[in-house]
Amino acid sequence: MKAATYMKTINQSLFALSILVLSLFASHAAIVYTQPPAGSGLLPSAWWTPNGSDYDQYAWDNFTLASSAPVTEVKWRGGFYYGSSTNSNTGFTISFYSSIGGNSQPDIASVFAPNPLATYTVSGNPGQTSAGTIGGVAMYDYDFVLPAPFQAVAGTVYWIQIEAAQAGIPDWGIATGSGGNGSYFRQFAYVGDKFFTMGPGDAAFTLLTADTAIYSVAASASPTNGGTIAGTGLFPTGVTASLVANPATNFAFVNWTQNGAVVSSSANYSFAVTSNRTIVANFTTGSSITTLVSPASGGSVTGGGSYTNGTSVTLTATTNANYSFVNWTENGTQVSTSKSYTFTVSSNRTLTANFSSATANPAVYYSQPPAPGTGLILSSFLSPDGMDGDNYCYDDFVIPVTQDITEIRWFGTYQYGNLVSDFTVRIYSSITGGSQPDIGSVYAANPLKSYDVGGNAGETFTNGMYAYDFILPSSFHAVAGTRYWVQIEASQTSYPNGWSFIHGSGGNGRYFLQVTGSSASLAAGDASFILIGAAGTNSSTITTLAQPAGGGTTSGDGAYANGLTNTVSAVAASGYIFAGWSANGTTVSTNATYSFTVTTNTTLSAIFNPTFAVSLTASPVAGGTVTGAGTYLALSGVNAVAAPNAGYKFVNWTEAGVPVSTSTNYTFNVAGARTLVANFAAIPVPMTMTNTSRTNLALSWNPATTGWVLQESPDLIAWTNSTRLLTTNGTQRSVTITPLVGNKFFRLSHP
Repeated sequence: MKAATYMKTINQSLFALSILVLSLFASHAAIVYTQPPAGSGLLPSAWWTPNGSDYDQYAWDNFTLASSAPVTEVKWRGGFYYGSSTNSNTGFTISFYSSIGGNSQPDIASVFAPNPLATYTVSGNPGQTSAGTIGGVAMYDYDFVLPAPFQAVAGTVYWIQIEAAQAGIPDWGIATGSGGNGSYFRQFAYVGDKFFTMGPGDAAFTLLTADTAIYSVAASASPTNGGTIAGTGLFPTGVTASLVANPATNFAFVNWTQNGAVVSSSANYSFAVTSNRTIVANFTTGSSITTLVSPASGGSVTGGGSYTNGTSVTLTATTNANYSFVNWTENGTQVSTSKSYTFTVSSNRTLTANFSSATANPAVYYSQPPAPGTGLILSSFLSPDGMDGDNYCYDDFVIPVTQDITEIRWFGTYQYGNLVSDFTVRIYSSITGGSQPDIGSVYAANPLKSYDVGGNAGETFTNGMYAYDFILPSSFHAVAGTRYWVQIEASQTSYPNGWSFIHGSGGNGRYFLQVTGSSASLAAGDASFILIGAAGTNSSTITTLAQPAGGGTTSGDGAYANGLTNTVSAVAASGYIFAGWSANGTTVSTNATYSFTVTTNTTLSAIFNPTFAVSLTASPVAGGTVTGAGTYLALSGVNAVAAPNAGYKFVNWTEAGVPVSTSTNYTFNVAGARTLVANFAAIPVPMTMTNTSRTNLALSWNPATTGWVLQESPDLIAWTNSTRLLTTNGTQRSVTITPLVGNKFFRLSHP
């Protein structure tokens, strides 16, 4: 980066050249610095309003005055390097910056001093006159008288930035000048990043001061550590000076005095300068009263500031339209419910004025509820300068009745993890035919309404998405049958910015998509949002009930505009099943989700029937199969069927060990949950006996049948499992019994 190698100074030849080329002089102004135009070159310095783009470029050029002076007027030359119309300029911003150490570039990111030092904005093309075509480029001269002087101190390196705002791809640039150090500082963007560099050339601009007597306004603080003062400097005769006293911590402003006489008791002291003045800002020990507003759009407060301890202070809350005052809180604790809260100052305090919706009976006048799982619609802006690829979603709506809209709710999520810092809500009319929003109209004011939310609109995570709610600080008057378009734009301060709408349902399946640096067109889908106003003769109340009360939950009740399609939903609780929606004893739908046109007050009952689980098991599991288990409505008939497997026979059905049926088909009406067991027993297998030698007894049976145990008894009463050696030979399991003393009985038993 190339540093400036010498100070810019003024000389009479530059004055003469400026007079000749720019015609910048008037009898009431004198030039204090000039870099007159030099040829046809342009230094790009414009941005794409309102959200910026990767086409944006900014130029800063430095200057130094030989003598301290109040700059009261700025003139400059510029043109359009792509030939845009002068109407594309919506305004200019003129800013003055200090330098970083070494004076090599403007201090645009200082954490040590306020920058810019001064900023002035003007709409349109101030004082624009044609300077002719130079090098094939139409050039224009501009002239702007500053609403307050910029105090330039001799020998200090300052930087001026003159930036055009254009409604389209920016192509305005400030003309190249002469007499500077031959370099300027520039910024350009690419994919959300900012790049800075020095460039060759000087900007063409002239700084002037009023051609009258110049007076000094000086001020000091008493005591010196009591606070700081802003607004001092040099002023032409008759120009208003505005001094501001800012108390330090634990101090309060008392008054302004000159030669010991009080001239003002306001911390902001303005006066027309007609002579040199030396003024003292007097401070005393005191406390700071800080006021906050929640939500930011709810209203405003007065009375905050620094006060002498012991002073009686009154804070006053003023509500915006559609809001009502709730209370004053300190650290979350209520201290007053009166809009005007009076107390004696004794310490530093931070007090919050809380507001809520003033709509006592809200009604839904348009609804596109979320339809999760159907996709996302990008609608976010990389704050503060924007970038190519930023997406903006506009969705249309038509309400069935004329109504003032007081509240808007919407639903979204993050495709990336960067949180929303703010939302902007805008409402537009349609172009002729209603096919898209009129975002570039020259015939009507658009947007029709624009709201800065001032935060994340109460972002709340619920049901896998984020819900937002914003009460409009001024109502939007929607006319029945008119097609409007709503744009809800998230501001995200870090890249990538990926806030998106959840897809909605109930719209016309289209939205208008604008992509910075690309085309704008219709796309498939609906954004999810709800418009709310006060209930009245144009709305009806929908009430939903669950019968019985514990049978399930319902949603969709509330007040809705007549003619609007509303949807109610029912979800059965455990142990119940949804049967249908009933109105006045008549079933109107058997679908758990029911949509209908609102025409009158209606009570809808979601009928839930109790259900019972019937559990069937086989014992042993290998003994057979069971069918008929499931969930049944109360008093429904159940047929429990048991089917034995080969080698088993059915014994009975038992419940909690108690036999309830010996039939394989057990039929009953269910009146509660039941757990039934189908019991099976193995069928005995044939056993053969041989005694060929009349001395040994041999018993044999098929080993393929499992579960059978050889038992023996001396008296056919007491049986024990045999411990005799069993052998398996092919398809037979055998045991050989040697001669016994006394009686012995044998059997195969299946436990």
